[in-house]
Amino acid sequence: MFTNKCKAFALVLFLFVYSTNVWSDNSQFSFGPVLRLGTGRTNTHHLGEVMERRSALDIDIKEHSKYALPGIFFAAGGQFTWHISDRFEAGVSVNYSRLANTILLKQTEDDSHVGLTEREIIESEALITKSSIQLPFSIDYNLPTSSAWFLRAGTVIDIVLSAGIESEEKITEKEWENGRLVATSEYKKHMAEIDNVTPSQFSLLLGGGHRFMLGRKNLDIALEMIVPLTKAEFYTTDRVFTDNTELNELYSLEGSIDAAQDTGIRLDDFGFGSIRLTASYLFGLGDRK
Repeated sequence: MFTNKCKAFALVLFLFVYSTNVWSDNSQFSFGPVLRLGTGRTNTHHLGEVMERRSALDIDIKEHSKYALPGIFFAAGGQFTWHISDRFEAGVSVNYSRLANTILLKQTEDDSHVGLTEREIIESEALITKSSIQLPFSIDYNLPTSSAWFLRAGTVIDIVLSAGIESEEKITEKEWENGRLVATSEYKKHMAEIDNVTPSQFSLLLGGGHRFMLGRKNLDIALEMIVPLTKAEFYTTDRVFTDNTELNELYSLEGSIDAAQDTGIRLDDFGFGSIRLTASYLFGLGDRK
């Protein structure tokens, strides 16, 4: 994993240095560095469906919830652009990217249907991280009213380098003994590498922005939205993680298998979306007509 990250950083550094020092004399082409920064999150509907189905099957489960918090997305690399016509430009870039976001799960279980004597509340927090090489392919359409404004559409190939999970859980147990409430809390924290994730994923890219002409150079500022098109498995085979997690056991191989057996739902629909601000500084297009 460390070797893959070093190779990725080396590739991005090479593209940055090369693109900032070399440009084509043909004004139809441009090279330059690109930076992307925004918010992103891990999408999965099946995770919530598993919890809902288990609640329907187990009378003791009274409440459950699942919520994915927006996280941080960052990417940097190099970009190559081809000026096709006054209206269209095609671009491709190679980026090293990193996404980090949190998924919250909560479940309340008690025996109130037979007379309340005990209750267990599990609050789980999973920080999910993913590092990858992203290859965005896009077409820019320059608006007729102003060549400085453009719309962007394309696709993104995402090659996963590594992924991980950091689990934090609070388990609160309450018991009523002779009318007296006794409550205890336990905290669990474990980290693991996600060693089973679909290595290549595809997404839809949509956005728009403004092009600032700076002599032979131009600065493109765009807002992009990435919508996952493919679904991925996402779990760890780390046995220590499996044995020491509660709700977050769903991110393990054993937990995923148990969920499929209990509910008939496979946890194989993980997708990674983002909304990001993109800035690319390109050499070689400034003198085009």
